This record gives sequence, C-alpha cells and structure tokens, in this order.
Amino acid sequence: MDAANTADFERRLKQAMYRFACPSPHDLGEYELDLVPPETRTQIAGHVLRCPRCAEDLRHLRTLQADAALQPAPQPSAADSVRQVVRIVATLFEPPLRPAVGFRGAEATPSRTYRADGTTLTIATEPGVTRDQVTVIGLIDQSEAPVDLAGSAARLIAPSGATFIAEIDALRNVVFEDVPQGVYQLELELPQHTIVIEDLQV
Repeated sequence: MDAANTADFERRLKQAMYRFACPSPHDLGEYELDLVPPETRTQIAGHVLRCPRCAEDLRHLRTLQADAALQPAPQPSAADSVRQVVRIVATLFEPPLRPAVGFRGAEATPSRTYRADGTTLTIATEPGVTRDQVTVIGLIDQSEAPVDLAGSAARLIAPSGATFIAEIDALRNVVFEDVPQGVYQLELELPQHTIVIEDLQV
C-alpha cells in the first residue's frame, strides 16, 4: 500500500472511529437531567472528565437549559382568553306570574325566571330611591352539581356601556341598588362559564 492509500485509509478509519466510545447526545441529555441509573451515571461522569469534546457538549447543553429557564412563560393572547370564556345565553321560562317579595317590603314587579345549563335565575325589581330608579334582585338556583357562588361577580350592562357590578352572596342572592330604569344585559360569572340574560327590562 503506497503512502497516498495509507493516508486515505487512516483518514477514513479516524472518521469511522470518531467519538466511537463517547456517549450519545441522548445519553448526555439524560445524564444532565439525572435520568440514568447510578452505574451509568458514574461511567458517563468518568468519560466526561477524560473527553474534552463531551465536556464541551455538556457545557453547551447546560447553557441551553439556562437560557430556556430565563425565557418568560408564554402568556395567552387576548383572543385566546376570549375563546376560553364560555358564554351561555339564558332563556326566559314562563311559569304562572306571581308577585315577587319586596326587598324592603315595598311592592315589587312580578318575577321573571330564566334558565341556562342547569342554573335558574329569578329576577324581580322594586322601587329605588327616586322614581326613575329601581333595585334589581336576583335569586340563583343550581339544580345540578351546585357550587359555592359567594363572591362571584354579576354585572348589569347598559347599551351605553355603563356597568353596575355586584357580588353574589352566600345565599345565592345578588342585588343591584339604585339602577336607572331601562334595558340591560345581565352577566353572571360562574366558575365554569358566564350566564348572560339579554334585553333585561328593569
């Protein structure tokens, strides 16, 4: 074999044997994450001490992990947040009309009952402080899998965007006081979804 052929053979042999005894990138990754058994960990640790190439690979891997840890967690966009809110429009249920019990003993309008996804909401109004104002009273009943609603938000939203906010109490009542008479949208923020009553005349 002449010198040229010998050099070519040695070159190809070196390429074939290059890092033959080195652990694979997968094994190095599992070593760094402490996912290998103790005996394998000892073997890889000893090899890294002797192999500058594997030591460099390990340093590079640790740098990548540190950079990833510094990256802020992705935040959902406003569009994603809107898509996650399930809004259910309640429908008016028409039982025989009956007078509602006044919140302060005053005469109230007949109550109206709405239903949505196992939740029943009974709405009544009574006179407010002035002639053009009312107090809106809501009673919430959940026939299926009732949950604690105390502190959940309720909103009355006028076409102009004016919003009245109240909290549902421990007895599942919600009261909006001194609301100007008109047509509103009522929203109840329940744990799993938001119930909406559209075109609520008060």
